[in-house]
Amino acid sequence: MKTSLPKKYHLVILGATLICLHMHARADDIDIFVGSSGGKAVASNVIFLIDNGPNWSRQAQKWPDNGGTQGAAELAAISGVLNSIGAAQPMNVGLAMLNAVDAGGGGGGYIRFGARDMTIAANRSALQNIMAHIGANYASPMEKIPGMANKDEAAGLYEIYKYFNGLSPFTGGFLQNVQADISGNTATYTASGQGLTSGFAIQGGKYQTPINTAEACAKSFVIYIANNANNTGSSGLAAYEPLVANAGPGLAPTALDNWTDEWTRLLYRSGVVTYVLDAYNAQQNPQYSAALMNAAKVGGGRYFHVGSQAAITSALATIFAEIQGVNSTFASASLPVNTTNRSQDKNQVFIPMFRPDPDALPRWMGNLKQYKLINTGSDIQLGDAVGNPAVNPLTGFPNDCAISFWTSDSGTYWNNVTTNPVPKGRCPTTPFDPFSDAPDGPIVEKGGVAEVIRKGNNPPFTNTSPTWAVNRVVYTRSGAALTGFTAASSGLSAQLVNFMVGQDGNDENSNGNITETRPSLHGDAIHSRPLPIDYGGTTGVTTYYGANDGTLRAVDAGKGTERWAFIAPEFFPTLSRLMANSPLINYPSMPAGITPAPTRKDYYFDGSIGLYQNADNSNVWIYPTMRRGGRMIYALDVTNPGSPTYKWHVGCPNLSNDTGCTAGFSAIGQTWSMPNAAASIKGYSSPVIVVGGGYDGCEDANTATPACTTPKGAGVYILDANTGALIKSFNTMRSVAADVALVAIATAGVVDHAYAVDLGGNIYRIDFGATPASWVMNRVAYTNGSGRKFFFAPAVLPAPGNQVYLALGAGDREHPLQ
Repeated sequence: MKTSLPKKYHLVILGATLICLHMHARADDIDIFVGSSGGKAVASNVIFLIDNGPNWSRQAQKWPDNGGTQGAAELAAISGVLNSIGAAQPMNVGLAMLNAVDAGGGGGGYIRFGARDMTIAANRSALQNIMAHIGANYASPMEKIPGMANKDEAAGLYEIYKYFNGLSPFTGGFLQNVQADISGNTATYTASGQGLTSGFAIQGGKYQTPINTAEACAKSFVIYIANNANNTGSSGLAAYEPLVANAGPGLAPTALDNWTDEWTRLLYRSGVVTYVLDAYNAQQNPQYSAALMNAAKVGGGRYFHVGSQAAITSALATIFAEIQGVNSTFASASLPVNTTNRSQDKNQVFIPMFRPDPDALPRWMGNLKQYKLINTGSDIQLGDAVGNPAVNPLTGFPNDCAISFWTSDSGTYWNNVTTNPVPKGRCPTTPFDPFSDAPDGPIVEKGGVAEVIRKGNNPPFTNTSPTWAVNRVVYTRSGAALTGFTAASSGLSAQLVNFMVGQDGNDENSNGNITETRPSLHGDAIHSRPLPIDYGGTTGVTTYYGANDGTLRAVDAGKGTERWAFIAPEFFPTLSRLMANSPLINYPSMPAGITPAPTRKDYYFDGSIGLYQNADNSNVWIYPTMRRGGRMIYALDVTNPGSPTYKWHVGCPNLSNDTGCTAGFSAIGQTWSMPNAAASIKGYSSPVIVVGGGYDGCEDANTATPACTTPKGAGVYILDANTGALIKSFNTMRSVAADVALVAIATAGVVDHAYAVDLGGNIYRIDFGATPASWVMNRVAYTNGSGRKFFFAPAVLPAPGNQVYLALGAGDREHPLQ
């Protein structure tokens, strides 16, 4: 490492950990949740259930392709998407169909092709050959159910339930069904007839479950392609109806006219998610479509209307992307407790949490939870609200029985919330229901601040008598002041405003109440670090943090109450995506052909928060940043933590252009660097903040030499902490995403030097002279190799003899998989 040092001060670099990474793709650090982490991806189990009733070969729907019949289009679309399955994203795929109701044995469904590994060419070829045979004969009595009275899709789902659970067949094992996947059925249009010797659905009279107990992370799915015509009766109904009725309290009565939604819900509670494709073009049965929508909702999947082969292909591509996201997600419930992303004040440990959506949806669950340190007699550990160790040492996650502060019993609240994974507790000793918020354990969305707000935001009353009412104070900025966040003040639709303040307009818990709080009202807190401020006296501690639901929050740390939230107008353009939960996040592994096209994840107040606090708490100012969420720095006066006021903001309102930038800040990048406050600095009579210029998206390119020659964020800004006035700025060679380290050498408490680092491996020192005009910055060191990125501020240690020791770490944190 070459250095350029002045005579007066000696710079000593201690242990710069320089990590040279192999680089080949454009990415950011959330890609770890869907990319390979060094282990073998686990295959999902997917069963297609085809509705081969009379409608799939009728011309009345005026299907626009495949000769006017939807059955042929469905089979062709399935065959096409099978070719997208590769070794990096393996999948076991099978096929089920309906068989006719008859007096001799009833009807329902059968497994035509057991779930087999589609990365094996022989398996994929066999399934495609079978589907080609069905497609050539879809109008024949061998492949089509004669008459709607013979269609029993609910019994077909029951058959799949038995298959997944390794039970005896219901109707799918009748010997007269020579098309079922039984080793003795050797016709050319069966798996055995295609030369396969294993993976049969039925052996010895019982289903052989495709679920491999050795692969606990594998998920199972049903994709039901229905041809928009309900069955009118079933002689087999009496045989399985008592089993459904006795399956458990999760199966509530329904006013809809079939048992399909009951079965998809039972499958979901058994760990099997159901997607539904409602295939129709010219004619629709609205009541049946409504039943299918509900079946998809309570089955944990999604509903798609499809009216052409292209629409089926697009829907299946989307579903496959979501399925593949489940099993490649790095953390399915929460992240390990990380000492670099938690804040402690007194004996209060605040941990922000997030759960990546396993279906690649953009709305992620999040929370803020509080724990404490406890003495176990042998060491100090993180403890929960009742004084027990909170962390499972084998996993790094909170253990199943841990109860964080502010968490209380909520009965069976989560039982009716369809989310992936199912938020079902696993504590063996709790008196509470598995779908209660308590104990919250490793489940991100349970307990914590999120539960307090959902219950009515008025503990302790709403802990035991929840109102589920939206009881929040939410601000936005109008000009140079904070104002209530409403449709009038924001210019947004009332529907979107209601969603943002937490109303359950989409009825996420399926109880019919769309004005209560929604289960997903607290978004992910990925990079934001909680800032606890102790006001002393009866006010106590208030914790400030940002989340990627668009808000900056202030939380009373004593009760968990949200004091207020703030939504910046710069975020308005992307809020509708949170409500729609679409389009999907564009991870590197996303397949082509998804509509709408996936885009990158949106962020909001996802950066660190700077703080200026004087000795008597008469001035308490915070400076939230946006990281990838934007190019702005805000200043809020929180001297009264319950009544914030706007001070100023600087930067640019748009990520992609410089329109509307504050004068002097057109070069600012994404605001990654925490504004570092100095109460006293040489050469200036008022408090200042010193902040790095930020990050440029061009640095996402996985190469040592990004193509951008004039990156945003290549500089350091020094501002008046009270007014936001720009006092001085300095240019650097590359973007400064790290915090700037301040140091007082000549006079204790008076900052006279600062050290900054950039993403090109350069180290700079700022010398503060008698006036701002005399402040200067010099590059004092740089690394020999290319690609040495400094994302974190140097640790600074003043030493005798006017020496300063710096410790730095280098590496490309935005490419964690490389």
